[in-house]
Amino acid sequence: MPDNTNTPHVPTTFGQRVRKRRERNGQTRPVVGGLIGRSAEWVKAIETGRLGVPRLPLLLRLAD
Repeated sequence: MPDNTNTPHVPTTFGQRVRKRRERNGQTRPVVGGLIGRSAEWVKAIETGRLGVPRLPLLLRLAD
């Protein structure tokens, strides 16, 4: 098996990608939640996979 210990982690789920982008932008969960009209707990639920991918209108707000 190849040794992947030096390979950077590549986000694979939607929630992982949201978290990676949020952290790269230096934003907290409350900030992101406030920008899209949701709570920090909602953002956490998306990032941890407790909630699935949101519907398109909310997904577009999140992308902005």
